[in-house]
Amino acid sequence: GDKNPKGDKGDKNPKGDKGDKGDKNPKGDKNPKGDKDSGEGDNNVTWHMDDNNDNTVQADNIFAVTYPIVLMKPNEIVDNGTPKIISLSGGATICMEVQNNGNFGVHKGGCLNTGTYIATVFETNCTGTGNKFFAKLQGDGGLFVFPGTSSTGRTGDRIWKSHTIGSSSKDWVLGLNDDNTVSIYEDTRAVEKGYELWTSASTIGACYGNSL
Repeated sequence: GDKNPKGDKGDKNPKGDKGDKGDKNPKGDKNPKGDKDSGEGDNNVTWHMDDNNDNTVQADNIFAVTYPIVLMKPNEIVDNGTPKIISLSGGATICMEVQNNGNFGVHKGGCLNTGTYIATVFETNCTGTGNKFFAKLQGDGGLFVFPGTSSTGRTGDRIWKSHTIGSSSKDWVLGLNDDNTVSIYEDTRAVEKGYELWTSASTIGACYGNSL
């Protein structure tokens, strides 16, 4: 008879196919938080035009910039052809310059004369005769643009002034505000408190000729 009385032992894998264990990474992507590259880093401040098309400027990661920003200190002078560049955290810049025609301005992102600026914060829009001018924040809080240079001094009368005068005992400073205006404050401590002698938000000043 059949030598296998117990019958066919059948498949040696009675428990059935163990099946495919599937992906060895059942928990999914090991980087569940996503790409580590989140774009611009936290320390990178980039000036850009806002979405309102009203010539104002905003900054990405604005927390890296502390306002107001001091632009000029008492009796400081800016000559045309020698702009003052203020570097902010993350590489953003403020340029304060007097153009060859006497126009004095503050620009974000670069200088007007070099064509690298992104937006204008403030300009006097006053011009004079000649090609040598300088801006000066006087000890009494008056901001002026004169013909001449810091080394030669005035060669004529002012072509623009802020129409302000204060105590000569104060340490007047010109500051850039977060609302895209500039102001004259009585000292660096007053900058933080917002005490203003003059602000471009309410008046631009006045133009004059530059002949004595």
